[in-house]
Amino acid sequence: MVGMRPPEGSRMRRTIATLSVATLLTVTTAAPIGVAADPSTLAHLSTPGGVTVDREGNVWVASYAGTSSLLTAYEPDGELLHEVFFGDAVSAIGEGTALATDPDSGALVMLSDQGTIHAIDPATARIEPWLDLRSLRIDTSAVFDISSGVVSELGGLVIPSASFYGDLAIWRHDGVMDLFVSGNSVAIPFVLRVRLGDEGIVSARVLVASLASAAPNTNEPRGVAVTPDGAVLTVLPMLGAEDIGVLDHAIAFAGDLDERAGGSPRRVLDDQPFTSWGLAAGASGRFYAAIGSSSPIWCEAVPAVVIIEPDLATTKCLPAGLDLFDTPRDVAVAPDEATTTMVMQDSGAVVTLPT
Repeated sequence: MVGMRPPEGSRMRRTIATLSVATLLTVTTAAPIGVAADPSTLAHLSTPGGVTVDREGNVWVASYAGTSSLLTAYEPDGELLHEVFFGDAVSAIGEGTALATDPDSGALVMLSDQGTIHAIDPATARIEPWLDLRSLRIDTSAVFDISSGVVSELGGLVIPSASFYGDLAIWRHDGVMDLFVSGNSVAIPFVLRVRLGDEGIVSARVLVASLASAAPNTNEPRGVAVTPDGAVLTVLPMLGAEDIGVLDHAIAFAGDLDERAGGSPRRVLDDQPFTSWGLAAGASGRFYAAIGSSSPIWCEAVPAVVIIEPDLATTKCLPAGLDLFDTPRDVAVAPDEATTTMVMQDSGAVVTLPT
């Protein structure tokens, strides 16, 4: 087994603790379908940043709790399982924290905006330091610039050791674990991949970035997700017409990008503007995107979850029934894909929607 040990124990118990944590594809998009959902609010937290669903269907949320950060877990019916405070006033990382579930071991992985990655045992909610992206030697010599279609070192402007990080996704294949992480360096957003084998890190490199105009709205990492088959979806800014400026677009590429002949990253969803800070993927190959008022053309009502079918041609909307200007930060999907869970920055709501 690669990367982390499987969790021990079969029954989760409610835990309250305080820890000190060390530091593809060309598609044609059909018209979105507005679908009436029946959302339910699982919890209200202070500035939730990341969410994932473990293999038992329990919902885990990382949030900011004033002078520390908070990791909370809920059963599908809303019963509290775990509540773990970690960090301090300096290292609290709630708003900039992303969560993902390892499909192999079932362990959870947590990313801070500073690039620290921790492993979490879902049976005990124990948090252990694992990787530090800022300390890794990450190859930036051959990065695909989606805005120009050119592969280069991008003038040395992508600096992982000085970057901020936003989202992460895990792909298990061929005896390795790939971590896909979105980041931002000197206002240049990018996606890197860390590959781990039995002996540790095999490679770490930045795969794709965008040199589109460094407007203020591009200065934050966007979402990233990967399917069990290795299809990766992310969001990067593109320079549009002169009277439009820079707009985000959905970008797809193969997880084994550098081992393939061709298969360069490309704009998808009919090249329509699309923004999401939180993306997820299900076992079916569907993608799930949390969208807000910055992507109103995709749904009749936002905030919402957009379901993107594996062909990247069909979309469906799940409105959350919340305030138009409540900003969605992340989304997760249950193992059976019967529900999705979205966390909201402004109201602090953790909302579950049937798919």
